[in-house]
Amino acid sequence: MTRPNTKFTRRDNKDGTVDSVCRNCFVTIATARWKSDLEREESEHVCETYGLQRLQVLSSSPTP
Repeated sequence: MTRPNTKFTRRDNKDGTVDSVCRNCFVTIATARWKSDLEREESEHVCETYGLQRLQVLSSSPTP
């Protein structure tokens, strides 16, 4: 489930927990039982430069 004007996507899991995934670096930054518990983790998240650089290299590589 994506909320407007946010850089995170929230995904409901079968066990009742919710994942918060950064839409910029695609990292699952937190899993919580309550959606409100994700807000703190989201506010503190900083995208890792290494992961973003690797993603850019992979996406710009020619496909065989």
